[in-house]
Amino acid sequence: MTEVGDSTASAHSVAHTNRQAVSQRQHTYHWDSDASQSVSDSLYVGAPIYFFFILNTDRLTDTSQLINLDGIARIANKHGLHIRVSGAADNATGNETLNKSLGLYRAEYIKVQLIKRAVPDSHIEIVSEGGIDDYSPNEANRNACVRLLAPQN
Repeated sequence: MTEVGDSTASAHSVAHTNRQAVSQRQHTYHWDSDASQSVSDSLYVGAPIYFFFILNTDRLTDTSQLINLDGIARIANKHGLHIRVSGAADNATGNETLNKSLGLYRAEYIKVQLIKRAVPDSHIEIVSEGGIDDYSPNEANRNACVRLLAPQN
């Protein structure tokens, strides 16, 4: 994509959290209230993983962030988890329409990277948060947030 207008947790810690949280063999799920949250009939598993982007683009600030996707994909595939990717832009730049589109481009970028790592397309949901001002410094609002979702019974 070209310009449009506009705390990372490690994969290792996600893997550790998910090994504790999900017992695939027994089909039982144990939820740590700090590591999961209700979301439209689903539960998040583990901590969110953030990926940060260059202003007005869907290019990562540092491609070494991609290593986190290897762990996310491995855990999601091993335990049959779905993934929600929320893209965002900072609301200090761009306008509502452009920021909504940019958030979607960022989420789509992460989705494509997950598909390259053998996560089925049907297991990945993307959404755009549009322009946000949730984090400081402002550059931290230029992100995509990846959350693992528990399988629905």
